[in-house]
Amino acid sequence: ANFTAELPLPPRGQVEIKFGYIDKACSIGRPPSNKLPGVDFSYRPLFGCLSVPNILVVFGYLLTEARVALCSSHYSILTPVSEAFLSLLFPFVWQGAYIPIMPSAMTDILDAPVPFLVGLHSNYLKTTEPNNRPRGVVFVDLDEDVVH
Repeated sequence: ANFTAELPLPPRGQVEIKFGYIDKACSIGRPPSNKLPGVDFSYRPLFGCLSVPNILVVFGYLLTEARVALCSSHYSILTPVSEAFLSLLFPFVWQGAYIPIMPSAMTDILDAPVPFLVGLHSNYLKTTEPNNRPRGVVFVDLDEDVVH
């Protein structure tokens, strides 16, 4: 256990280890310190659902570790939009609870006093009156481009 704790890491961007496993080639390395991390998804769902001013509002809430619930009638959009928001936080890393698609049976989590980013079906916004929703939670309606 001490060996891994005392062994220094290789310099950023200078050492890369390549190896093969069956029919797949893999490489491990530390990215250069000034290089942005690569993302292997599109930001199109985020910018297709929300206007730039609303993206900046939600981004600000995430930077302050607020409780954010993304809502959409399409489950397929919740994870890409959530991942896009989290990647925008670079060089910071989201430390709160993260549930990109939260089942409706788990809506009690919205009362938790911790920062979270969750994805909900928009039925929650339609069936729950605004005064019955948990206070302090920012609800983002991706279908209507509205931040509540």
